[in-house]
Amino acid sequence: MDDKAKRVAMGRMIDAIRVMRSYHPHIESQTCEVFLEIARADTRDDEKARGIYMKDLASSVGIAQSSASRSIALLSKYLKHGTDGLEWVESFEDPMNRRQKTLRLTDKGKQVRDEVAGAIGG
Repeated sequence: MDDKAKRVAMGRMIDAIRVMRSYHPHIESQTCEVFLEIARADTRDDEKARGIYMKDLASSVGIAQSSASRSIALLSKYLKHGTDGLEWVESFEDPMNRRQKTLRLTDKGKQVRDEVAGAIGG
């Protein structure tokens, strides 16, 4: 990859980060990565296979499950103590294993995913 192509790629990544920061100016990179992993899992071809388990998400991002939970709290409807979250992600109880939560994008999360993909050039 030549230098011009590298500059263009870096510019697209910056644009993608700016999309997410336009919704929450202090969003952390770890939370951005968590969102992108959920977005990637929520675009699988098989509708029934969409989403990702919390445990798999933490492993994929390389963070503790408690850290993943903190990021999910911001990305969900309620952050804590009545504070509103971003409402980009929702969790569902797995009917086969009630201790397991599946994470998927909300309609608002899908809109942000599409904006991020557009900024990257997808």
